[in-house]
Amino acid sequence: MSIGVLALIAALPIALALVLMVGFRWPATKAMPLAWLVTAVAGVAVWSLPVGYVAALSIQGIITAIGILIIVFGAILILHTLRDSGGMETIQCGMQSISPDMRVQAIIIGYLFAAFIEGAAGFGTPAALAAPLHRRCRWRLAHVVAGILLASGRRTASSWWRAAGIGTAFRSYYYFLDSVGRKATQVATVLVGLTARRIDPDGRWLLVLDDSPTKRYGPEVQGAGIHHNPTPGPAGAKFLYGHSWVTLGRIVRHDRCGAIGLPLLGRLYIRNKDLPKLPDEIDWEFRTKPQLAAELIAWAGSLLGEPEQRPWVVVDGGYANREFLKPAMRAGFTAVARLRRDAKLNDLPPAVPPGRKRGPGRPPTYGKNRVSLAKRAGQQRGWQEVRVKTTKGREEVRSVKSFLATWRPAGGVIRVVILREEDGSWRAFLCTDPEASVEAIVQASLDRWAVEQTFHDVKEVEGAEQVQLRRVWSNVGAWNLNLWVHTLVEVWGWSRPVEELSDRSDRPWDDPERRPSHADRRKALQREMIEEEFQRISIPVPWLEKFRTLVEGLVRMVA
Repeated sequence: MSIGVLALIAALPIALALVLMVGFRWPATKAMPLAWLVTAVAGVAVWSLPVGYVAALSIQGIITAIGILIIVFGAILILHTLRDSGGMETIQCGMQSISPDMRVQAIIIGYLFAAFIEGAAGFGTPAALAAPLHRRCRWRLAHVVAGILLASGRRTASSWWRAAGIGTAFRSYYYFLDSVGRKATQVATVLVGLTARRIDPDGRWLLVLDDSPTKRYGPEVQGAGIHHNPTPGPAGAKFLYGHSWVTLGRIVRHDRCGAIGLPLLGRLYIRNKDLPKLPDEIDWEFRTKPQLAAELIAWAGSLLGEPEQRPWVVVDGGYANREFLKPAMRAGFTAVARLRRDAKLNDLPPAVPPGRKRGPGRPPTYGKNRVSLAKRAGQQRGWQEVRVKTTKGREEVRSVKSFLATWRPAGGVIRVVILREEDGSWRAFLCTDPEASVEAIVQASLDRWAVEQTFHDVKEVEGAEQVQLRRVWSNVGAWNLNLWVHTLVEVWGWSRPVEELSDRSDRPWDDPERRPSHADRRKALQREMIEEEFQRISIPVPWLEKFRTLVEGLVRMVA
């Protein structure tokens, strides 16, 4: 054979592996053994190599591969050790103290850190570890969060930069908001793990889904449109111009503060008629609010896995439909939702009497008779009393009526609970778990109102409505940053004494037993941040007490 033909035969195993793995998307576990087989056959048939020699070379290759795997294992072990021990954050702070310039940090990561990893774990591993560390070294996030916490006045994005001490580099921070918006799901995944470890790690998860609009101004705001205004106020405007956010949060109960909402992730809803207004480079797929909610609950289900207690999700009546309920049940959640008064309920299918065989065909899922919620609520018999807690933690006795029914959007049997108000009116709720207790369903429906207080705090305390940005991904990043700051403040104040969070000694007219609000916890965190900065200042001892008194007075004024 000619040299060219031999070269083609020698390159055949490499080409085969590339075609199978890149072209046909085969996994390496299937493509590489086939490439080895072609190599062995070519060696024996074309180059007349002894079979024993080919077997010996194969064993040598396996031993070399084991050595490389041991090196990579050491590198991954170092990575996880740095991450779990807090060493990664220490390295980040060290690089920030060297220079805030991302170019300088890239040089440090590319050369110095690569040399450290090569010395500790062996050759070839810096390429696998330098990239994730570089992504984690987004020190701008800490600056933005500090700016959101310390901003005063009208809290636009520029007020964040001013509070964080960002100077001429402010333009890069606007683009950073775009990056946060595009990677909001990844950041929220870390936040879910944080709340799971810090707040009631062994309790049952109660999630909540709802949507809320934020006002925007100007025709150039990407993704903005006309949306329903759930809180019109004295002006009575039923609609507003701005963005609408489908938001997922967790509801937790505090011993002194009652039900608290921890927002985790928000998705922007853009009406189908507003999509053509977006720039051509933005590829945005239209999804309804229930579809966005289904995506969020599927994401949450993938993070929770299979907990000991089945998680619950509670939603408003706008999400009590097939688009949301069935994906929530597939994700492993028990759903509690507001039920429309005209919901088309059916009774249970007839049971087969004992000793009689079921007829041919599939057993019926739904009953034949309709169930009227209004008639059930109007009947005087069947009411019972349950003890529940309000969102503020007060115990109350409520009158309820419960029964089983079948409903097509839920795909089968549901438990219906009718809650009678003090003025004689009533509301109906459904639960996809027929075995759930009435008390738990009523409690979940009452706890849902914590998300309304959360939306109020995110808009009024964090100032989410005041952030006027033009680009769509910047708005997504800003909304989620406000959600995460709200959650971080609540996590920070969870285990702290009430007296530390809210000192009303200088306000004798105020109720000293009133639970601390989110604004109180936020101000307490601001005070601690400012006091920590004061502790870092080197002040001569004779002046220390005077400066301390002055700083404490300033802290009370600004926070």
